Amino acid sequence: MKKIVCTLMLAFACLASASAQKLQFHKEKTDNGTVYTYQTEDGEDYCSVYMVKKDPDKFVNGLQRIVKDGKIGFINKDGIIVIVPQYDVAGQFIGKYSLVNKGAHNVATDPQAEPDMQGGQWGVIDKKGKVIMPCGYNKVWDESKKTYIYHNGTKGFEYTNKGKLIQTTQKK
Repeated sequence: MKKIVCTLMLAFACLASASAQKLQFHKEKTDNGTVYTYQTEDGEDYCSVYMVKKDPDKFVNGLQRIVKDGKIGFINKDGIIVIVPQYDVAGQFIGKYSLVNKGAHNVATDPQAEPDMQGGQWGVIDKKGKVIMPCGYNKVWDESKKTYIYHNGTKGFEYTNKGKLIQTTQKK
């Protein structure tokens, strides 16, 4: 038991040090276009900047999306990873919150096309990575209200088409 606890503590310490490590933004022109990454102090690529079409993601509310091993997280302007890459889909922060998804997969058939992420379960996080609504909700577009409704049968939340949380619901 003591060995398991020590192993877990070591794993948590490694994760915490990786997320607290200050990274340097790096931009490099290649034959295939410009590559945007964040590098460690020794010049090793740590993660990529999330790309929107052919442009790097912008900082919104002080955070920028990054990609590591196919998962999305967030970095601040100081080069500190605030939210470790763990999501398959993550929206930019609108106010204090971001919609995130675990389990989505790309169904686009053209490798040159933008990803078409479908499936998975949706949730909400705050700018510190705190889970507000855990990933466990299905997404539905309500045409009459022009809102997205996320539900799991007993709980739900609703977002405007501009990404603003407008209400949460709970069924008995």
